[in-house]
Amino acid sequence: MVQLLRKLCHSVTPVVTGRAAFELFQRETFDLILMDVQMPEMDGFEATAAIRGIEKSRGEHTPIIALTAHAMVGDRERCLAAMRPSQFE
Repeated sequence: MVQLLRKLCHSVTPVVTGRAAFELFQRETFDLILMDVQMPEMDGFEATAAIRGIEKSRGEHTPIIALTAHAMVGDRERCLAAMRPSQFE
């Protein structure tokens, strides 16, 4: 995914854990976040909820696209619920 995005001339900042994604989001601004739902330390659902909490206090919204290699029954609904910014409902 990183190589494909860079080949298409996008700037990419990869991280290994959900906690690293959340911490990076606190320091930098992104146009889009691709979030693996099965990351270590803090999974994608937890990281997204934490990011949405910060956004709510700032009045911001960053699109987050959920990614996973192992889709399980119910993952789609869980992703949609986690990715939805409650302040925009």
